[in-house]
Amino acid sequence: MMRTVKRLAFVIDYIESEYALKIYSGASKYAREHGMELMVFPISKIMQNTKEYSYQSLSIASHLTPQNVDGIIFVAGSQLSNSTADYLRSYIKSFAPVPLVSIGSIVKDVPSIICDGKLAFKNMISHLIEKHKCRRLALLGVNDTSTDALSRIEVFKETLHEHNIAFDKSLVLYGGFSYDLAYKALNEYRNQKGCIDFDAIVALNDQMAYASIDWLQHNRKKVPGDVLVTGFDDELRSSSMTPTLTTINQNSELQGALAVETLCRMFKGEKVEKLGLVPSISVFRQSCSCVPLSDTTISIDENGKVIPYNPKEMMSSVGEWCLKRTQFTQVVHLYTEMQNDMTLSQFRKRINTDLITLGILSAAVVLFESPISTDRFEYFPLPAKALLYSAYDRFSGYWLGEQETPIPFNPRETMIPEDTFASMDEMQVQALYRSTTLFGYIIFKPGDYDSTVYTMVCKMLSNAISSAISITRAQEEKKELEKEYDIAAHTSVTDDLTGLLNRRGFLDYGQKSLRVSQVTGRGGMVLFGDIDGLKKINDTYGHSAGDIAIKAEAQLLSRTFRHTDIIGRLGGDEFAIVAPNLTERKLDIARRRLEQYCDEWNKNSDQEFELAISLGYAVYEPYGDEKLDSLLEKADAVLYNEKKIKKAFMTIDNCEL
Repeated sequence: MMRTVKRLAFVIDYIESEYALKIYSGASKYAREHGMELMVFPISKIMQNTKEYSYQSLSIASHLTPQNVDGIIFVAGSQLSNSTADYLRSYIKSFAPVPLVSIGSIVKDVPSIICDGKLAFKNMISHLIEKHKCRRLALLGVNDTSTDALSRIEVFKETLHEHNIAFDKSLVLYGGFSYDLAYKALNEYRNQKGCIDFDAIVALNDQMAYASIDWLQHNRKKVPGDVLVTGFDDELRSSSMTPTLTTINQNSELQGALAVETLCRMFKGEKVEKLGLVPSISVFRQSCSCVPLSDTTISIDENGKVIPYNPKEMMSSVGEWCLKRTQFTQVVHLYTEMQNDMTLSQFRKRINTDLITLGILSAAVVLFESPISTDRFEYFPLPAKALLYSAYDRFSGYWLGEQETPIPFNPRETMIPEDTFASMDEMQVQALYRSTTLFGYIIFKPGDYDSTVYTMVCKMLSNAISSAISITRAQEEKKELEKEYDIAAHTSVTDDLTGLLNRRGFLDYGQKSLRVSQVTGRGGMVLFGDIDGLKKINDTYGHSAGDIAIKAEAQLLSRTFRHTDIIGRLGGDEFAIVAPNLTERKLDIARRRLEQYCDEWNKNSDQEFELAISLGYAVYEPYGDEKLDSLLEKADAVLYNEKKIKKAFMTIDNCEL
């Protein structure tokens, strides 16, 4: 079915960052005003340098085909901290023939939108040197090939040169665009130098600037009294923290809008410029001492114009903090509930309701026909079969829940069956995976909760699905095991004398029971037992009496243990048991019960011999992989020691008599 409106994809590594949200906000507004849909695809890093499993998020990029989207906005700048420019270009070109615009980095032969921060950044550095007389400026940057990062470093060098200040490589620190790495880099510098010998820190983003201010204050340095600090991004926190942060506003919303506008022109066949520049603005605040610490209500732009701070924004940020705390508390409660063991059918029964309670306006959970085990990949080949497992849309009233049959479809042809949603605008697509296993994906329209909350919810869903699949499989195997066990009672795996499993049957079904117990996270015991003095019974009263003793042993063991335990006769008077969930405390209770049954049998039988049974045991752990043969050997060794102790006590008693 032909789409009636253009559908665009906003491709980002992570949607939670303020940088990403600002660009998306500008792109979304422009797309909506021009009658287009804009979807979000958080694909993580295209080149993974760690052992993490976030490479699975790349699987959703396989939906970026002409069948699903008409154009792509690819935020390339944030990818270069983990990727080379050549690899990034190759990856972006793989989406052809879908029209694509890059943001944040110049990609050869691809229309690119970047922030022209050179002039604003130069003005800021000059401001520190000329107005505040700074001479030793530390540059807190990143060690990667990002166009923006390299450009800012060159501007930094040029500006120092213009002011007759030599560039000092030792004052270049690498903070990786993150708070933690920046804090670490500053610690390493202090440890190496033995002092703090700079009078300003120029950070290439706000996160590293926040780390710098905290680090300086921790080291008893005043900002801006002792050291000035500047950032780059103008995040919301920059205007509400103490001290407020001098930084550069990148006009991120305008970058997003210009990217959509460029795609619109490409759709019309118009010629577009390969490079679009968006000007940035210097914003001076308290951290460079341009604004008094007593005044948190203003900022100053590069032209000296005072920018008043709206008190309502301060109140709204406080209110937003309280709201986010409530949201995270709700997520924690949901996480706690999802820790309960659930089958897939039980999971399906609640999933729509859970998502609605988190303010999600529309959602669809898609599961592949079978979970897929993966290694690291660049491109994920979608399977031909998937199920629309659950879905709802508050705008159209669509509902697919526990009462309805999941809908099969081919994800290679479409992301989701037609008519599931009234519109795909503002929808996010996130992969559902755990470790190396990929289950499918979720498409949802976020509500008013923080974007981080929704990312957390997707991780929780992945874990819940993984657990539900394991439990469902275990139950299915258990049912199959019980069915096979019933059949076994009438086949060659049954012991003729006792009616229990024979050696072959016990080893087969005992191993299966052990595997089910381990997979579902339950420990237990394997027991090995025999009759005390069977040889003496046979020698004294004949083999028929020995058979009676063996039958009695089988009956008493069956009475002592549960019907779900696997009991078998291995040969002669040797019996074995697989008992999931059996603990040492429960075993003590079972031993006493068995002794009681033996006493009752001895009292009520007309046999001349007395029956006594010894047991040895071996413990197996949840999620372990130990085999039944090994556990039987351990239990037999324990039994041997127990019988030696019994024999020693009997010798002592006889001597006393």
